[in-house]
Amino acid sequence: MGIALSMISGGDVALLYDSHLAAGGEKPQGTAVLGNANLASQMGTTMSALAGGAVVTLSYGHLLWANAILSWIPVLLVLRVTEPPATLDRGKKRAEELKELLSTTLVRDAATRHVLLNMVAWGTGGLVMFWVNQKYWQESGVPLASFGGLLAGYGLIAGLAGRSAALGIARFGRRPLLAAVGVLPVIAYFGMASFLGWGGILLGILAPIGRGLGQVLFMEALNERISSAFRATVISLAQLGIRASFCLLGPLAGYGIDRWGLPSVLSALGILFSIAFVVLLLPLVVREGSLSPSEGVKQ
Repeated sequence: MGIALSMISGGDVALLYDSHLAAGGEKPQGTAVLGNANLASQMGTTMSALAGGAVVTLSYGHLLWANAILSWIPVLLVLRVTEPPATLDRGKKRAEELKELLSTTLVRDAATRHVLLNMVAWGTGGLVMFWVNQKYWQESGVPLASFGGLLAGYGLIAGLAGRSAALGIARFGRRPLLAAVGVLPVIAYFGMASFLGWGGILLGILAPIGRGLGQVLFMEALNERISSAFRATVISLAQLGIRASFCLLGPLAGYGIDRWGLPSVLSALGILFSIAFVVLLLPLVVREGSLSPSEGVKQ
């Protein structure tokens, strides 16, 4: 399953985005397309959380069989997918092109590097919050049967936030939305640390709002700056950074919860992502124009 998911990483977004461009899409519509894709993904999470919560009451075996059967749906859907024509420069070796692209993305172009690092930072924060939430609900006395409903609600909120990104940019501009990506999860961490129970659970809703906005804003910014030939590669690199960072931060958070308690770890995470906001996200908020496409990178 892990190998299969790694094959999807980056390729799905790149295929969607390139198909949109091939159809003559414009930049604002690109934001809406990514928002629609994010909402569709979160709707899947919402429905599976509700259905899984019901099926697992029968047995874990029933849940595994349900997943095995439903997993054939994407296999059938992908047979209907048409891939846009590739636009590779045959004058260069692919390894040389990739080396040049990564050098530009990670070293020479500061704006693209900041987008990539922010994707990693706030993507990691979203994963940590996802797993901490379940411990938080447990200590708040939420019945296990209600976990699926809460997970579904949080996922739906994240999807709607991502779907609203294009409308938010048109109405308020990009800068306030970028600030919200960092500020809302920080408020959620500190709020959950201060109010254990339903008050903290309600404040925790701010985190998926920020996550939904960030998934669309950062992905759109990165897609605009990367050529079609290596779009999937760079997105996969960002996903690798998220998973690798979670492999470090996730176990530390779990150990901290066992050692010092949930409120202390939530406060520490709030401080950590406050630092990430100042160091990584604030430069993008201040220089909002740096998220516009860079022809030097795309070439």
